[in-house]
Amino acid sequence: MNNPNNIWVDKYKPKTLDEFVGNKNVLQRLDNYIGNLRDNPSLVKNILISGNSGIGKTTLAYILLKKHNYRIIEFNASNMEGSKTIKTIMKNAFFHGNVLEMFNQDKRTTAIIIDELDALLSMGIKGGISELLTTLKKSVMKNKNRCNKIITPIIFT
Repeated sequence: MNNPNNIWVDKYKPKTLDEFVGNKNVLQRLDNYIGNLRDNPSLVKNILISGNSGIGKTTLAYILLKKHNYRIIEFNASNMEGSKTIKTIMKNAFFHGNVLEMFNQDKRTTAIIIDELDALLSMGIKGGISELLTTLKKSVMKNKNRCNKIITPIIFT
């Protein structure tokens, strides 16, 4: 934190849930929900955090996932160039944890943050949202025998 090269936004952004200002009830409910994801397979693993630019949606997602010991993979939707890119990224993300576990004995559950989801709509990325939904539906169908749910938490900001 004492690094003189830190820009103001990074230097003063919240590092813990207690440092967030406002909406304490909502923050506590979201914290409890993410805390219960592993133990309750019936909970929906997709979470949408919405709001204006710069209010801390992605920072909140990182803080909550780190607090509950998730391995985090982040994608910026504005960098996704089309439906094939989305399909490849999501497929790799769903299997990324298995490779890490195999080679590093990292037993943490992987969670995915997809930042700037609105870019898939506003930038007119052809088939972006529909490809994302199709990929999510296919992963649910593959897991049908287990608990009929996506096992990787995905937070959209």
